[in-house]
Amino acid sequence: MYRIFFIIITLLLYATPAVTEEMTTEEKLKQSLSNSFPGTLEINDTPLKGIYEIVHNKRNVFYTDASAQFIMQGPLIDIKQRKDLTEERLKLVRQQTIAEMPANRFIEFGDPEAEHEIVVFTDVNCGYCRKLHDQRDKYIEGDIKIRYLLTPVLGPDSTAKATSVWCADNRQTAMTTAKSGQDIPAISCNTELDENMDLIRDFNIRGTPAILLKDGTLLRGYVAPEDLLEQIEFSKEG
Repeated sequence: MYRIFFIIITLLLYATPAVTEEMTTEEKLKQSLSNSFPGTLEINDTPLKGIYEIVHNKRNVFYTDASAQFIMQGPLIDIKQRKDLTEERLKLVRQQTIAEMPANRFIEFGDPEAEHEIVVFTDVNCGYCRKLHDQRDKYIEGDIKIRYLLTPVLGPDSTAKATSVWCADNRQTAMTTAKSGQDIPAISCNTELDENMDLIRDFNIRGTPAILLKDGTLLRGYVAPEDLLEQIEFSKEG
């Protein structure tokens, strides 16, 4: 059951660029919101008359009225269809975001041509992340490719270990060693960890592991191999 929170924010603290009557609604909204929300703005209609869906920077979803005076944030539910319209959009946003990321941002285990693939946001010190990794062969037996993104949410030690894993000559071996609780050589280099942490904040992920299916469905927490296959099949049913 969803708890719906609409946060109504009047945009009084920002100067609003001038709009003209000749502009379309989409142009007016982009013009009005551009100062408060710099970056890309995608405007979509909703089933609610006079309410528009805004996708900001291809990551965040919120709603506004035609004048852009109010912001509404939270799930928009179609009761008749029993569908969370916000989550449907967020699935597409997550899917597109991952698709646009270069392959070298991930540490992968499994058959590159596997039928299924998941993205796992992981911290090497996280207990359930270690449990998932210990069972990696069972996921792989289910024809699942695991694509890890290092997201050290548990503090400085996790960040140091994630850096060493990323900078190692063999990242797969270094990750497995670190997740087994063994020490790995401390190495520093340029990493993508800051970008990964920005990503989980944008996806509203507050803990690890978090598992992203290919269709953009987000599973929060550990999921056993046999249960994950069920979740994957269910996601394909739409």
